[in-house]
Amino acid sequence: MAELPDTPKPQQARLLDDLPDAANAFPSAPSVPARTSPEKITPARRRGGRPSVVERNPRAIEVLADSVTQSIMRALLDGEDYTQDPEQGVAEFKRPLGDRGEIVIRVTPGHEETWEQVLMALRQLGDEVVDTFCAVLTLALDKNGSQHITQPFYVDPYDILQICQRQLSNRAYTPQQKHAIIDNLNILARPLVTASVPGRRRGREVRFESAIVDLLSDRIGEYQIETGEVLWQQRQIKIGDWARIAPPLTGDTALLLRQVLKYHAQRDRVAKRLGRYLSLQFRQLPLASLVSQEPDEAEGTHQADVALEYELAALLQEAGIRPDLKNPGRTRTMIENAFRRLKNDGVIGPYTQVVEGVEGSYLLASESSKTDSAERLESLDGDSGADRAVALRQAHADRVFIEQKGYGWWDVYARQRWRFYPPQHEAQLPLAFPSHSSSTTADVEGDDDAEPIIVDAN
Repeated sequence: MAELPDTPKPQQARLLDDLPDAANAFPSAPSVPARTSPEKITPARRRGGRPSVVERNPRAIEVLADSVTQSIMRALLDGEDYTQDPEQGVAEFKRPLGDRGEIVIRVTPGHEETWEQVLMALRQLGDEVVDTFCAVLTLALDKNGSQHITQPFYVDPYDILQICQRQLSNRAYTPQQKHAIIDNLNILARPLVTASVPGRRRGREVRFESAIVDLLSDRIGEYQIETGEVLWQQRQIKIGDWARIAPPLTGDTALLLRQVLKYHAQRDRVAKRLGRYLSLQFRQLPLASLVSQEPDEAEGTHQADVALEYELAALLQEAGIRPDLKNPGRTRTMIENAFRRLKNDGVIGPYTQVVEGVEGSYLLASESSKTDSAERLESLDGDSGADRAVALRQAHADRVFIEQKGYGWWDVYARQRWRFYPPQHEAQLPLAFPSHSSSTTADVEGDDDAEPIIVDAN
């Protein structure tokens, strides 16, 4: 693949200072000149006139689900996935993009920064940053629509915390929570997204480079005249031009339950990452097939073309989950508990373990004990061919081997294939946001004001 030509490095977005006396504010940075907006900006909403998606408080939001956005989300999960080159002063995350394309996300030292600041930024990557990124995407779509998603808009830490369903303290968010959002926005402003995709004509390719999020200079707020206290303040930001320059890659949106954002970044990490990844992948299924049906109790079957199927090891890798091979039993428990939790919360529909070599029959390992599985195998054996019976018995033997934790059992478990069916609400998802800001987030059936099931998240 051809290397990108040498071009002047774009001006770094100004980072926000995390000052202890400005918990509700977006303070200004003293040293780096700010990026200014070339477009005309409408006045920001004051407190009490929140973005529509915040006022409506839906159970689900829509986010971009294209390959570029998913690559960015994956890159924001773990700093250990970056290749570090201290001599060149760059840390890179690389990932294939389509058949012949590639996306590279780079983190470099900012103005008057050292390599240590890069390492610190990589250590701060994680699910909280991805949650903030999802909330920013939702606010941009809510305000501008998908066709103008890169236009600047104002954001308040309160709005992001509300979308992510963070827990209130005495009916308010704490200064620490607001500072965490400011830190996350700073992190989103650091990396540069560089991508190359094949052009429409032979021998050509399209290349682009932009920040994930640009922090602009404009702000608006309300202050106490006598004390200077910040009552509220909003900062202007914009989604990077990566969302505009590659329109063929950025047309799809996916429904993401806010429950996934509420899952705790540490205690619920497996469920959070699996739920986010599978929610984005469900949009790849045919729209007409996005109607979840319960498996037939007699056969436990589904149509294969309306589901996602993965080898477990590949699913964990794509979702950004590192198995703890020093304690594989605990890892397996966390994975299967996450499957059950996601189904109970409506993030996914029914899920089944695929029995290799048996077309149309699946072992419901997630909902059956070893005895139940054995009884199911005995009932199917009489009506099946020899190959089918052998495959079913091998699946049962593997299950027993895994339960007994025989030598090398994790490798057998990691090779198992699983199918996941979309939840019922996926059938109600519109194809994309309209080009204006009205009615741009899909609600799921149910009471918007109802409290979610899952425990609090800080």
